[in-house]
Amino acid sequence: MQITPGKLYFLHGRHVAFTGLSTVVGHILHHEVRTVEDFNEKPAYLYTTSMTPLSEVQEICSDLFPIGTMVRSTLGNNVENALVGKVTGYEYKTNRVIVVSSKIAKYSDQRCRYSYGINELVPYTEPKLSFDIIGGIYLINMKDTVMAVDELFHPGYVSLVYTEGQQSSKRMVPMNGTLEQYIKLGIHTIEYLEG
Repeated sequence: MQITPGKLYFLHGRHVAFTGLSTVVGHILHHEVRTVEDFNEKPAYLYTTSMTPLSEVQEICSDLFPIGTMVRSTLGNNVENALVGKVTGYEYKTNRVIVVSSKIAKYSDQRCRYSYGINELVPYTEPKLSFDIIGGIYLINMKDTVMAVDELFHPGYVSLVYTEGQQSSKRMVPMNGTLEQYIKLGIHTIEYLEG
């Protein structure tokens, strides 16, 4: 993390600013910080200075993820099922980001508010999934090799021709679909190989 003078950071329930002074304590570089806001129940550190290692300081959640930003959770090992949603607020006391899921209507319990630490989220942009090169060879779902063939009677669609051994099969899909459309069709990844 790069220290920016005058910028606020998060440290154990309070917002602090670096003063510019540094010292080594037990072979670890410590920086002096001044508490500007204290969110603890008993604010005891307001306007005081203390020495702290850089590893204990975090960037403030609102600086990293502004309201309205689309984000994806990094928790778990299945990217397809990771929470994707919009930043709607913050918990300043814990430096957490409040996210409302983009799939709220699909949840049976209608739970919509989730709280994440800044290291548990990444900015999210809708991936571009398309079969825009007619005659191109694509790898879908990291295992099936297909060829995209123009659908003459259905503009905006292509036929995917699967070839396995001596047999081939095909199915029609949108040329430029959304992530949700492709997931409903069982397509989670598209990689262009050649064409």
